[in-house]
Amino acid sequence: MNNWLWGLFLIALTVCLSAIGCSEDDKNPSNSENAIENPFALEVGNWWIYEEYGADDVYQSWWWNEIVDTTTVDGKHLFLFNGVLPGRLHEGDEGLYFYDRYLEELVLFWKFPASAGDTYYSSGDYPDHYERTTEVISTNSSITVPAGTFDDCYEYSVTTFIDDEIPNYYYLKYYFKPTIGLIYRSQIQSSNVHVQKLERYNNIGGELSPESNEFADRHWNEEVYRGFEYWLAFVYQQPGRNYLGSFEDWQNETWETKLNYLPTWFTNELSLDRTNKYYIFIGLYTMQFGIGWEGAHDNWDESDPWPFYQAYFTEERHLYFSNEYLDQYLDMW
Repeated sequence: MNNWLWGLFLIALTVCLSAIGCSEDDKNPSNSENAIENPFALEVGNWWIYEEYGADDVYQSWWWNEIVDTTTVDGKHLFLFNGVLPGRLHEGDEGLYFYDRYLEELVLFWKFPASAGDTYYSSGDYPDHYERTTEVISTNSSITVPAGTFDDCYEYSVTTFIDDEIPNYYYLKYYFKPTIGLIYRSQIQSSNVHVQKLERYNNIGGELSPESNEFADRHWNEEVYRGFEYWLAFVYQQPGRNYLGSFEDWQNETWETKLNYLPTWFTNELSLDRTNKYYIFIGLYTMQFGIGWEGAHDNWDESDPWPFYQAYFTEERHLYFSNEYLDQYLDMW
């Protein structure tokens, strides 16, 4: 089995667990009332944002994860979350479990409560035979990420052996804070490095403040964004692969169809309703939605906005968005 399939499997597993973050800091409200009853912060409406880094700690992208619903499988209550890939989580007798859709059973991922030195194993045969060993390294580790410094975290080390055509080992590390969830995750496989660090979260299922929504309503123009999205679909791809329908036709296309015509940095569908996620997306994904912010679309030539757009989205301008508009917006949470 190709390595990329196993990498995808492990990323899917991690995203399942990304719906559960680590300690209190000055950006986020406390949730002490759930310290015993809800150690994994499993509640519909909770969300977490992670920054992803590659080798040499180079920033790559964002992850957005949200618990959106619940379901029951074989009498077990599972929490469903929407993120990079879907996942299902269950709080059981020994800790946090994920539902393995290939094995069709719950598998222990984080033992909790636990003691340093506790070790446990799991294995399976899909898509190839694998063996996973998890060790609790510490129950009081500290780590600093963009969201702040988190103390008293559980630290887990996971080694996964995959009996592929060329046997491979994946080495993963997780920092978990009870009542908050996953704060840090790293994966190393050969020379490939992936790291996710918690940027901010809301583990009480709340909405953004009215002030932040009003700020976005004043300074972000949805019509400009949707017009630019359509314009890109018409011109971005090579001749013969560009979108030829009308603007009205474009609005009725599914997001999956639209992705065939848009640049790869278009990753999130913007809802028609101004929901909590709507406001977070337009402030978070500046490469996709930045054109709608006041200043980015001033005085552009609507018949050919591309030169203006390229000039505006230099690295310096992108940092300007991140440090100015984005921070103004997010600091109002």
